[in-house]
Amino acid sequence: MMLDYAFYLADELQTRVPAFNEPELGSPLWVLYRDRRVTIDTVKSIIEYITFGRLLPDTACIAEVGGGYGRLASLMLSTTQCTYFMFDIPPILALAEWYMGSLFPDSICPFSPANDFHELERRMRGKRVIMLTPDQIELFPDRFFDSAINIDSFSEMKPASVMNYMSHLSRTLRPGGLFYLRNAREEALSRRGAATWACPGHETYAPVPVDDFDFEINRLWPVYPAYFELLMRKRR
Repeated sequence: MMLDYAFYLADELQTRVPAFNEPELGSPLWVLYRDRRVTIDTVKSIIEYITFGRLLPDTACIAEVGGGYGRLASLMLSTTQCTYFMFDIPPILALAEWYMGSLFPDSICPFSPANDFHELERRMRGKRVIMLTPDQIELFPDRFFDSAINIDSFSEMKPASVMNYMSHLSRTLRPGGLFYLRNAREEALSRRGAATWACPGHETYAPVPVDDFDFEINRLWPVYPAYFELLMRKRR
C-alpha cells in the first residue's frame, strides 16, 4: 500500500520514483513489488524523496538529526551529488559509520571529536557523508545547510534538547532552505508541555520557530495519521 502511495504521489507531483534498490547489507527483510525487492525503509525513503528531496539542489548540503543507520542518506547519496551530515548519539553513529562506510568507503568522514569548525572542515573536505555527534551542530556557521531533516526522534527528546536543535537548525539553514519534520502527534513533546500550534482541523506538536519559516506542508502524514508532517522553507 505504501508503494502504491509512492507511485501515486509521484504521478500527482509529476516527478520520478528514484531507481533505488536497498542494499542487501544487513540482510533486510524485503518483499517483491513490480519485480523489485523493497523493504519498509526503502519505501519510506522513496516517499520522503518524492515529498521534499526532489526539491533540493543536486549538490545540496543536508543535515539530518537522528539519521539512524542511514536509510535516507543512502538513497540521497545514491541518486544525487549531495553532501550528507548525520548527527546522532554515539551508539547509533557507530552503526551508521559501519553501514555507510561499507556502501560509500571513499566518501565517508568518520566521527572525530573536533571542537573547532576549521578542523572539522579540513577533515571533511572531499567527503560526502560526515558523521557527527549532536553537540557538534553548534560548530557550524550560519546559513551552511540547504536542508535539515528530523524524522521520528524529536518526540523521544526532552523539550530543551529539541529547542536547542531547532535553534541551531534555523540558524544554519540558508534562506530558502527546506526543513522536513515528521514525528508522532501525541508523544513525549506534548506530554512534557512543549509548544503547540494548530494545523487545520487538528493539533500537532512541534516547537517550531514559526517566524523563521513559511509552511509548504502542514498536515497529518497521509501514510499514517498518528504522525504529523511539516515541510518548511526558511524565510531569511
